[in-house]
Amino acid sequence: MIQRAVPGEFTHHCITASFHSLYKLTEDFFHGRFSAVKKSIRKDTIDQIYAAKIIRKRHLQQAINKLRILQLSCKHPNFVRLYQVFYLSSEAIFILEYAQEGDLQIVLELESCLEESKAINITKQVLEAVAFLHDNKVVHLDINPKNILLANKWPSTQIKLCDFGLSCILTNQCLLEMSGTTDFLAPEVINYEPVTCATDM
Repeated sequence: MIQRAVPGEFTHHCITASFHSLYKLTEDFFHGRFSAVKKSIRKDTIDQIYAAKIIRKRHLQQAINKLRILQLSCKHPNFVRLYQVFYLSSEAIFILEYAQEGDLQIVLELESCLEESKAINITKQVLEAVAFLHDNKVVHLDINPKNILLANKWPSTQIKLCDFGLSCILTNQCLLEMSGTTDFLAPEVINYEPVTCATDM
């Protein structure tokens, strides 16, 4: 079962200043059914780039749950950082860390396969990030190459696990989910069986 937060918990962390007075939106990174991610530049700087995740107001409850997990993940270096939250009349906007080297999917398409040293480096960091989530009773439920971002260039690449759109906090009650990226779904998700931390593995 997903733990629910009350709206007051969400607005407590929001900034009332006008988003558009502080940030300029440029190119699209992603556009989905419930949200969009756009490149964002802070107006009072020259080169401070962020990723702005825009969630429509009718999906406010989803945004609240996502916010709680994002705040938790900021305690670990292998997750995108959350810097600010804006709650506007029609949408919520999360200002997130921008990973300048793109995602792992792009690397795999360019290189076909990774060198062993690179694969070990990435796998180790992903496992450490997932272990942190599981220690805090959180399941990601959508780990795939597109959600593994690269913060800097090789060989010192630091990965950033992102997109908690499907993530949830486990409780003592049974959780059933039928969602995720098709090619990476766990058998229990396909069979509509209870989800556990093992589902991420």
